[in-house]
Amino acid sequence: MHPEWQKEIFYVMLKYIIYLRDNKLIKSQKYHFILTSHSPFLLSDIPKENVIFLEKGKQVYPEIETFGANIHTLLSHGFFMKDGLMGEFAKGKINEIIDFFQKVEKEQSKEKSNFDVLREAYEDKKRVFWHTQTIIGEDYLKQVVKNHLVEIEKILFKDRAKEKKIERLKAELKRLEEEDNA
Repeated sequence: MHPEWQKEIFYVMLKYIIYLRDNKLIKSQKYHFILTSHSPFLLSDIPKENVIFLEKGKQVYPEIETFGANIHTLLSHGFFMKDGLMGEFAKGKINEIIDFFQKVEKEQSKEKSNFDVLREAYEDKKRVFWHTQTIIGEDYLKQVVKNHLVEIEKILFKDRAKEKKIERLKAELKRLEEEDNA
């Protein structure tokens, strides 16, 4: 069922039960309402004390408050999604960048680093890596991946970076000298 419909139907059901109770249309004060679902939208309307969490058929007690909780929190904790809420393909593409960054760092930590193979590999993957970074939807993760890519380039191409910095500084110096002469 569409998430908006789930929320609406559950709300209407709860209001109806409260109406029946308040108007004494339910003869007994003791009644149970049992609902089973995998929907975090429904779970966020129910206090934790009224929820039974099951994992592999056994009751478990996660450290999470359900009532009014953030849907993403409920998904990742309430539904035992230990590997996160990201698709496997996206996670694989992002991890490829992080793994490459770790290889570069490992090589950098050696007493005699040789970046030739890594430079060549990076040149082959650079366009794909940067494209992946630009299409990441989560801003924080997007920035983390960008930082990794910038750091990879600083390490692998520090000579080029130094040359570019020298060029920028020379251009700035020339601009300043021209300002003084004007």
